[in-house]
Amino acid sequence: MLYRRLRYIGFAFLAIALVAMTRPAQAADTANSTEMLKFYVGELKKYPEDKDLRESVIKMAQSLKPRPRIPEEAERAVARGNVYLKRAVDVAGYKEAITEFQTAIMLAPWLSDGYLGLSEAQEKAGLYADAIQNLKFHIMADPQAKGSREIKKKIYELEVYAEEAKKAQKLAKTQPAPSSATPASATPTPAPGAPQAPSVPQVAQVAVKATVPAPKGKLGFAGSWFFKDTGPRGGDISVHAFTLSYAAKDELTVVPPKRSAESIGTVSSLEVSGNKIKIAIIWELTNTPGYWKTENYELVLSDDEKTLSGTYHQKDSRLREFSEDRVYVRQ
Repeated sequence: MLYRRLRYIGFAFLAIALVAMTRPAQAADTANSTEMLKFYVGELKKYPEDKDLRESVIKMAQSLKPRPRIPEEAERAVARGNVYLKRAVDVAGYKEAITEFQTAIMLAPWLSDGYLGLSEAQEKAGLYADAIQNLKFHIMADPQAKGSREIKKKIYELEVYAEEAKKAQKLAKTQPAPSSATPASATPTPAPGAPQAPSVPQVAQVAVKATVPAPKGKLGFAGSWFFKDTGPRGGDISVHAFTLSYAAKDELTVVPPKRSAESIGTVSSLEVSGNKIKIAIIWELTNTPGYWKTENYELVLSDDEKTLSGTYHQKDSRLREFSEDRVYVRQ
């Protein structure tokens, strides 16, 4: 690994020096340097986490006259990433944006806008160290960009969050596992002057059932309930919200959906009154210490028992809130 790094770093700086010394022979130099740039871009695709190689490719691209063009697919990926970033309401949404921005900087490692968008998505996903690194690549890719001073200030702010997140991870490893009554969570302390994120809500272990007579000859609330949403590639998709079922002694129980390997959903409350139902679920991510999200449903069962309709409210540890009216159908 060390030999490979020294080899391509040496070649990269040699290429930059050759371009600088022999600039009068524009056509030949440009062709040779362009081919060398293509070679190192190919190497970067094999080792995308190699910071030294990425830095060398950015510097090599800056040495070319004219600058290398931005592939249309890279511009498309940035545009798509911006859409996902704007629409994201949770970590899963920000990861959609991260994927697009990573595609952009893979195709054009000198694309400063790709690093800027990637950094913002990573910050909102709680990946502070990665966000800092990509802000640095953004400045490197476009040293004359407007707002460089503000971006440097942003880096300093993110360093606080990164340090706190690292401390929280170390603390979580040294503490015994919490009881099942309380979700495991270590929330980093925000930077001075930043909004204080609320602590993770407590979960009542017994509040996952409601005693309600099971309907005779009807389904009542029982079933897996879904709502329509817009998919990541456009078009409607059915999203599982929760499953309700009647257990022994006419107890109604609720089970959260399975969304990803990292997501842990815990029911914190379930209330039923006639044809009205209230459900609260708390979500945590095993790969993002300190992150949590609450989902609250206040719904009414239709007379024909085909739909649940009402208000959905979401809030997370970063003080973002979202509410809308939804209609759920049984599947």
